[in-house]
This record gives sequence, C-alpha cells and structure tokens, in this order.
Amino acid sequence: MKISLFLNIDYQFKTNNKSLSSYLSVVLLCFLIHNPVYAQTIQGRLMDLETGVPISAANIYFSNYLLGTFSDDSGYFELSLPAQRPSQLVILHVNYENKYITISKSFIHPEKWIIELSPQVRNLEEVIISSKKDREWKKNLRSFTDAFFGKTENAKKCEIINPYILNFTTSKGELIAQATELIVIRNNATGYKVYFHLENFRMQDNNVSFSGKPFFEPLSSTETRDQQAWNRNRKRTYMGSIRHFLKTLIDGSSFNEGYEIYYGRVDGNGNFLKRGFMTPSDLILKEKESCFLEMKEMLQIVYTKETLGTSGQSHGSVIEDSGGSNQHELSRLPKDQTKSNDDFQVSYIFGKRSKLAVSETGLLERPDLIQVFGYWAEEGAADLLPFDYPIAD
Repeated sequence: MKISLFLNIDYQFKTNNKSLSSYLSVVLLCFLIHNPVYAQTIQGRLMDLETGVPISAANIYFSNYLLGTFSDDSGYFELSLPAQRPSQLVILHVNYENKYITISKSFIHPEKWIIELSPQVRNLEEVIISSKKDREWKKNLRSFTDAFFGKTENAKKCEIINPYILNFTTSKGELIAQATELIVIRNNATGYKVYFHLENFRMQDNNVSFSGKPFFEPLSSTETRDQQAWNRNRKRTYMGSIRHFLKTLIDGSSFNEGYEIYYGRVDGNGNFLKRGFMTPSDLILKEKESCFLEMKEMLQIVYTKETLGTSGQSHGSVIEDSGGSNQHELSRLPKDQTKSNDDFQVSYIFGKRSKLAVSETGLLERPDLIQVFGYWAEEGAADLLPFDYPIAD
C-alpha cells in the first residue's frame, strides 16, 4: 500500500481567526528574512475562474516546507522559492478546487502571474461537524491516530489538536477517514506544528493508505532546553531515515555513517536470504547533473548507529519525493526479519524499476516505484521533517 503526504496551514485559521492568520504570516516572513536558503521570490494574483473576482485568504505554500503565505484582499501573494527543485506550489481555499503547480528548475516567472481557481460546491455533509462524537467514533479515532502517526518514539509525543474535524466510515472491515478541515498536529518530539490536508485515508487489517499535503510551522518556547530537545529529536529522526541513507549513497559515505548494505532475495517463507555486500558505487549512477539509484535485487539496510527502540512490528514508511509529496508504503515481513541479532535498525528496500532518479539531498523523484519493509515501515506522519531540513536548522 502507498501513502502520499502533503501539508498546509489550516484554512480554519484564515476564516475564523484573521488575527491568527496575520500572526502566522509575520512568523513566516521573519523566518524567510533570516533564512538565506530562500532567496528568489514569486508573486501572483488569485482570481475566480468564472467571475474574475480576486480571491483572498487562500493558503499558498510549498508542500513539505517551512514556507507559506496567504492571499490578500486583492488576491495578491508573494512567496519565496525553496532551493530544492522541482517543488510543488499548493493553493487551497475552502470555496475553490485545490490547485497544485510544479515549479521546475527551468521555471520562468510570468511578468503578471494570474492564477485562476475553479469554484467548488461542497455537499452539506462535508462541512457539518457534529458536536457529539459517539463511542464508535472514538474507537475509530484511536485506530486512525495509531496508523497515521506510526510506531516510532515520535508518535508517542504527537497529538491531533482538532480531532473533531475527522469523520469515519467503515465498509467490509475497511476504515475510511475524511477531514472537513486541515488536521492540525502538534509534534512535541520534533518541535513542529504540522498542518495536514488529508486527501485520502484507508485502513484494513495491517494495510494502511493515506495521502495529503503538509506544511510545517516551528513550535516556539522560552525554554532553551525545549529547543535543544527538538533539535536532538530532529537529528535523531533524520539520521537513519531513508532520506539520510540515500544521501549517504550519493556522497559515498554510507559505511562511515553506519550503514551496512546487503543484497539478496526473499524465499517462499518470507525470509530474506543474503547473497552479498554492496557499496555506494554499486548502487549510485551519476550522469551529468543527475543521480540514479540502481537496484536489481532487494536490499537489506542495517543502520548500526541506532538500536531498534520499537516493537519491531511492521507499520508504514514515509518516503519523500523531490516534487513535494511523500509516499507511504506499508507491508509486512515476519517478526524475526525486522531485527538483527544486535537489535540494530534493519530495513528492506525493493525497486519496482531497476533505475530510479534521486536528488542530491536524498529525495526520490518517483517514490511510488519502491517498496519498503522492516524498520522504515515503522515510520509515519510523526516522523515527517521539512524538505529543507537539515539546511534550515
């Protein structure tokens, strides 16, 4: 199963609390002024496709970044560009169809950029939020939260601030979740407030699939120890992740960074049979300015710099792509295949194609073309980091 993730600032803030919208805009502006990573800017106006009327209070952001803004009363917006390209510009408004625009490396900014949004008619059932939640809803919320956050240590320190916006239905043992607004997540482990535009969520037995678009806002604290703890947890989350692993492959530093890489196959009983050891040069192909991951067999990845601190049961894996989305793959291996004898983190990766494009920062262009098992399949929304981490930190 696969899961795509995207985030954004909750439109509840702009429609119900304009002062908070203004505050968030100021916070974002201050961040951009002090962060040299975002040097280039884009400007544009949002217009109603049918009437030509300017659209105000729309959320505009780059998916998976600490980067976003709102359109003003004239529909105007200005936003800094992230260094990583391609990047996905996301435009959300409660009264209009969502708009996603890919900003490529060769993007040429129009002199007068008018972006038209199509009005959408929402069913009354989509916008009604019940004031009462029954026992069945609370049970489904627990199931949703466990699956959505994942099984790592970070998941224990995450909470959904506005769970009342979630509605659940069940059909033939499958749990389906919908959100009437953006899900607001407080991650007390990594120090981010995450705004999650949930597009799809389905869970049946141990298989989970969800999609959405994220936006990150750093938490603030007057306590120095809080910021230090967040920085430690962000680093811990990044180190040993699939994104970190792919970056070390490109840099040729996998062994020094604590990775052991084996290739092999899975037998009829689901056991991984090692056939040999691999080095970064065996897996990375560089052609001009592009990098490719070459996989002809399943890989076993042992990360020796961190021990396995969770149950060892398979869950979901967040795999980030360079275009602004995340793919979440969930599968299962036998329990004895998710740990090594030394209790190190052990993951498995299988390519649906033998050659996959990957950015220098470890982001896959097509994450839907790989499948992940083991420890990486423990991760969920609680383990998401902005694409500009660790650059922005």
